[in-house]
Amino acid sequence: FSRQGHVGTTATKKIDVYLPLHTSQDKLQPMTVVTIANAKVHDLIGLICWQYTSEGREPKLNDNVNAYCLHIAEDDGEVDTDFPPLDSNEPIHKFGFSTLALVEKYSSPGLAAKQSLFVRINAAHGFSLIQVDSMKVTMKDILQKALKRRKGSQRGSGPQYRLEKQSEPNVPVDLDCTLESQSTLEFCLVRENSSRGEEVSEEDPQIDIATVQDMLSSHHYKSFKVSMIHRLRFTTDVQLGISGDKVEIDPVTNQKASTKFWIKQKPISIDSELLCACDLAEEKSPS
Repeated sequence: FSRQGHVGTTATKKIDVYLPLHTSQDKLQPMTVVTIANAKVHDLIGLICWQYTSEGREPKLNDNVNAYCLHIAEDDGEVDTDFPPLDSNEPIHKFGFSTLALVEKYSSPGLAAKQSLFVRINAAHGFSLIQVDSMKVTMKDILQKALKRRKGSQRGSGPQYRLEKQSEPNVPVDLDCTLESQSTLEFCLVRENSSRGEEVSEEDPQIDIATVQDMLSSHHYKSFKVSMIHRLRFTTDVQLGISGDKVEIDPVTNQKASTKFWIKQKPISIDSELLCACDLAEEKSPS
């Protein structure tokens, strides 16, 4: 499932893979893996393990590849635990993520089955929902996660922020204290040297957690069955997949070859930054 032997004959996908195996976060470096686009997630896991071992990397991996799963990861290697691991039976081209992390299923703290414990962080013009593993997490960790969620907030640059209890305006929380000591799961993110009223023009509507989870996952991946128009105006059915940074066109496996103009559609992946315009020409209800 490596690109070796497939150069120029099939679509490939390059992925940066982090392996946070007993390595401190500041020393993590990704391993670049290039696979054929129609490989499944469990095939990619096997390829990652093979490449890691063949390159003589340390520490050594578990002999059983089924002990690992792939998670979405940030560009710095931090595993995104807001989403479950990728389905091992799905083709890798279904997912538009170029950075992943290989994680042990059961030994990595925080990545095993965990309760749905969320902290709501209100801010100007919106809010975010931070998932935590336990009530023992410090408020400093929650603040860092909240700032990472906020677009444009970079460590060591830009405006500084503090956390306040939603019920106690203008009283900063002690970042060394645990969430358990706060007796609440709702806080407000406020810019330093500002008060809450200066930033928020109107109160955010109360939205239940189930609705918020749908909102958070809505940009993850969506797919549509569409008709692809070719040069001679004949069409083929394809699946159009849209994620945060990719638009992907995948062939439909049960394509009917009833016309002599039918051609085999190859998987196509397009960076969102390369798209100039998109118009909806026609929409039909499912039959």
